[in-house]
Amino acid sequence: MKNNVVLKITGININRFLRRLIKNGINIYDLDRVSNKEIIITINVNNLEKVQELKGSYEIKILKFIGLTSIKNKIKKNSIISIFLIISLLFILFLSNFIFEIRIYHTNSKLKETLLFELKNYGIKKGGFRKSFDEISKIKNEILEKYKDSIEWLEITREGTVYNIRVEERIINKDTKDTTPQNIIASKPGIIKKIYAKNGVIVKTENEYVSKGDVIVSGSIYLNEALKDTIRAEARVYAETWYTVKLDFPLYYREEISTNNKKTVLNISFLNKDYNLFGFKKYRNYRSKNKILYESNLLPLKIMIQQQQEVNLIENIYNKESAINQGILYATSKIESTLDENEYIISKKVLKNVEKNSTIYMEIFFKVYEDITSTQNIIPPEEQL
Repeated sequence: MKNNVVLKITGININRFLRRLIKNGINIYDLDRVSNKEIIITINVNNLEKVQELKGSYEIKILKFIGLTSIKNKIKKNSIISIFLIISLLFILFLSNFIFEIRIYHTNSKLKETLLFELKNYGIKKGGFRKSFDEISKIKNEILEKYKDSIEWLEITREGTVYNIRVEERIINKDTKDTTPQNIIASKPGIIKKIYAKNGVIVKTENEYVSKGDVIVSGSIYLNEALKDTIRAEARVYAETWYTVKLDFPLYYREEISTNNKKTVLNISFLNKDYNLFGFKKYRNYRSKNKILYESNLLPLKIMIQQQQEVNLIENIYNKESAINQGILYATSKIESTLDENEYIISKKVLKNVEKNSTIYMEIFFKVYEDITSTQNIIPPEEQL
């Protein structure tokens, strides 16, 4: 490949300059006349310095290099980026063998602490190196054998730089029937709607109002006003109860709802642009926490571990009527979230709604069909003061 350079020559009587080049033994490989005062020529790059000496009053501008010189210039120009990319690739390959997070999927905090301790003894920890498939299988089997009375099933999988630990606790049933004498009492005020009694004496009736602590089904057995026996009353009592929900609902509503989706990625910030590694599924909206691993004082380069939590973004603009309806739906969902399968809302009514500062202030009254069953141990007469 020839090392040529393309030049733009500008000046008066351009032919005189061409004759000057030819007279000094400079070969012209290509010539393009742009105008009477401007031409574009191609010469060997070795003659560039000589042309500069002969230019006189003519203006010479380098347009481009052709051949090996062009390649060398591009490599030189992009050397910093090339070196950075090579270093980044090696750094990524190095980091890919590290573990930055251990996730244990279970609600038993004591079991999670035990597992973290055992895994740490085997080298599975934050900042540790990843293990091979055979090593993971051996570790899993040894933990299962050691805790065979408390762990039913264990799975250890790796996702990028994260170990996911899924465990199933072994439950040992110990059926012990409590025979302590007791009454069934009301856990809150209400109007009784249904009484499902298995044992005991029903002392309240349906559609009767009860206060908190009133006995509904008694475990005390009387005969001719004399206490003959105490038993364990068993029953389920449902009643109409009441709730007043106060809330303020903005006409402009914005909420970020966190999901259960979390991930840890390697974030490289270079020239004010972010590049996420090991984040194969991008979140549309998320919150993040950054931990800086490396920050250059010479280049605009920063390498961080970023913890991301996905959020769903809700934005709405309401008029007064729609805001009231949304407030009712919101309050209803809050009440329903506290109810069990056999419980439900009987009715609801807006007691008050006031608009102030682009916000609707509301009070909503609910009638609820709810389980009010509670228990009260019966103290034997000889133990009463």
